[in-house]
Amino acid sequence: MRRALLVLAILAALQGGAWLAWRAFDREPAAPFLTTATSGDAPAVAPRDGLLHVWATWCVPCRDELPGLLAAAHEAGVPLVAVSVDENPASVSAFFGGEVPGEVVRDPGIAAVTGVRDLPATFRVEDGRLVERIDGAREWSSEGARAWLVSPSRWGEGGR
Repeated sequence: MRRALLVLAILAALQGGAWLAWRAFDREPAAPFLTTATSGDAPAVAPRDGLLHVWATWCVPCRDELPGLLAAAHEAGVPLVAVSVDENPASVSAFFGGEVPGEVVRDPGIAAVTGVRDLPATFRVEDGRLVERIDGAREWSSEGARAWLVSPSRWGEGGR
């Protein structure tokens, strides 16, 4: 009897493993951007209409993502301010090889002001208000990312 129960338990475990493997291949791809509605005044460093991005040089996903975001925003004509939470200004300068782009600033307190707990985080700012938030790094060269970048009703005179 014990042997029969053991065989049944092994077969059940194998069947469960096979089902999990099948589900891994059968899944729908995850949505590229899961956004969270937010509200409140944007910090003074944010554009009136555009994107506010919070990142750090010590954050590996941030370092991997930022160059693509800077390029995508520039190409789409979307105003962007990327705010580093680094304590040391030399870290930001070193990350860019000594030539920090104009859209990159450093403000170690920005995470507390915006409620960011995990980096990176990207906010859509419309009319001086934080209206939407994306947590985590994204592939900004993707079609979904490009569509999200230019999707707001308006970016002000300089946008698009």
